[in-house]
Amino acid sequence: MSTRARVLALLKEFFTKREMEVEEGGSLDLSVKDGNNLVGVKVSLGPLVRRDVEELMVKAPELEYDKLYIAVPAKYVSMLPPLDIIREAGIGVLEVSSDTVRVLVFPRSRRAGHRGGVPREEIAELRAEVERLKDEVRRLKGVVARVESLERRLAALERQKRRGMAAPVPKAKVTVEGVTEKSPEGVPSFAADNPWLTILSKRGEK
Repeated sequence: MSTRARVLALLKEFFTKREMEVEEGGSLDLSVKDGNNLVGVKVSLGPLVRRDVEELMVKAPELEYDKLYIAVPAKYVSMLPPLDIIREAGIGVLEVSSDTVRVLVFPRSRRAGHRGGVPREEIAELRAEVERLKDEVRRLKGVVARVESLERRLAALERQKRRGMAAPVPKAKVTVEGVTEKSPEGVPSFAADNPWLTILSKRGEK
């Protein structure tokens, strides 16, 4: 698919999602029906976007469209005239990237007797942006919940570690065969307060 065909396909998808009807024919690259308004889109793919915008401004009074856009690849947006000048001329600007279309300037209706107000496509774009932000908020809530869960787990592990460091280390009891626990006086526990041992020790002294 050529670059022009790709851009036109993205533009058609952009307007169709906003419940606008793409029409065949017209003096510009794309014609779209937005309620009672006929919207014309001029596609400028090269570095001469400034010239294309200026030509569209000059030809605008002769064109059959109620609203006008110029669609420009993202890499050429910086070559456009100041956006305030384009906005003052009533022309909208669409930035086309590899897979999306973004409104940089909304067009003003050129129909006689038009009293202004918020353009329908601007309302649609704002609604789409609100939905994107809602999706982003839902995603961030999931991330926050995950982080909070990890923080709780980390705090529990740190408490467990501190308890383990503070607990006294039990002394190992060593038992040697033939040796039993002794009383505080150095006498084996089984002999403590045994009168027969006293008698036997005296016999040994005789």
